[in-house]
Amino acid sequence: MKPSSIAVLLALPLLAACGGGGGGGLHGHTHTYTEHAYEQQEPSAPPLIKQGQTLVRAQAPELGHYFSPSADLPRDIPGLTVTGPDNGIEIRGAEDHPVVRATAKQAFLQWTRHLRSDPGYVTLSVENSSEPCHGDPRGCYITERPHGFVFYDEHMHMQGSGGVPGKRCIGTGDPCNRTPYNPAGDLLEHHHPDPNKTKLVVDTSYDGWGHHELLGLLAHEAGHRFDYVHADGSDDGCAGVPQCHAPHGSGSAMSYDHDARMSPDEEDIESMGWPEAVQPIWNPSTTDSYTVTRDGATGSGISAWGIWIKHESRITNDSVHDQVQAGGFIENPSTSPLPPGDATYTGDFLGLDMSTERLGEVLKAEATFQWPANELTLSNFKAYRNGGWISGRIGQHTLTPDSVASYSNGWIAGTVASKDHEYTGSFAAQR
Repeated sequence: MKPSSIAVLLALPLLAACGGGGGGGLHGHTHTYTEHAYEQQEPSAPPLIKQGQTLVRAQAPELGHYFSPSADLPRDIPGLTVTGPDNGIEIRGAEDHPVVRATAKQAFLQWTRHLRSDPGYVTLSVENSSEPCHGDPRGCYITERPHGFVFYDEHMHMQGSGGVPGKRCIGTGDPCNRTPYNPAGDLLEHHHPDPNKTKLVVDTSYDGWGHHELLGLLAHEAGHRFDYVHADGSDDGCAGVPQCHAPHGSGSAMSYDHDARMSPDEEDIESMGWPEAVQPIWNPSTTDSYTVTRDGATGSGISAWGIWIKHESRITNDSVHDQVQAGGFIENPSTSPLPPGDATYTGDFLGLDMSTERLGEVLKAEATFQWPANELTLSNFKAYRNGGWISGRIGQHTLTPDSVASYSNGWIAGTVASKDHEYTGSFAAQR
């Protein structure tokens, strides 16, 4: 922004948009909430299903882990290429409350799947008191920010917020016109909230917590994280941000209706703020597809190999359907017969953990293949977690691959889907 065009930011009130949403009660779930985390009654793991070379696992965030491929894949690791939507939000804080963190990832996905820009992060705070939320017995989203964004048009005539006729705003708490931000002609000045005063609060002193209700609360508060404002909305519970809730009787996830939906609909997405000034677009699909790929070695005849992932997540007032499906793949333009006699191949494995506890962690390992015994030994497993590789849960073992193909210059490649060891993937190795 030019020095002559400095904007005056508006007042910075402390705002708390609280409670509401999520369809009301516990829906018969048998989980109890304590000060520290969920305690599951008679814990059980969702079934692991093998479909040919595919494994399918249902998610169980009430166990304290949740895989969101848009946020958890190794996008910045040299040698790996990740395809698929990059719209996952980072959850910061509340490390001692893994179930709340996992449920927050599941809830925020219902909003971020409609974004076309980086949603950034949210700071999560788990309190044993309703005081931070001004007495709300469940939780709230608290932020310190201006009432709106301030920007200028290409002629440097000031535009602003506040609902004044002729002025415009985007992604704001003000009831003004939502004229799309024009990056070619508009210069945007955006007040960045103090992260120490901007947080999503969950109150553990509330005695009615079940996983479904916690999910509903977090899905509702996620809308406030993205500056939800409805043109005909309600001011109830908005603490100075007009129309921060959907109209009464709308059934919106952002309403205070008892039968409120558990996730946003198209009208809710139209009322979202615009992260990075990029308009959200309604995405009707509840399934996202991803690949994690390694290029084949030069001269190997293998163009690429890796893992494919499909993540399906949809939430209703009656059920939660959330599962991961994955398998290995080889891009193989041509193959040749495996050699006669004994042969040993060494190389690398790339896969996906399909266990309940670590579902979705990308794995790598050293691979040794023996022919004609058709035995693959994998060792020195590493798992991608929190931005780096750590020792994986899987020890060295030998198994029979699902498929093996031979390529030029003594290379082979194959796929693995192990229900016993709960992982899937592919490998490439050279004689």
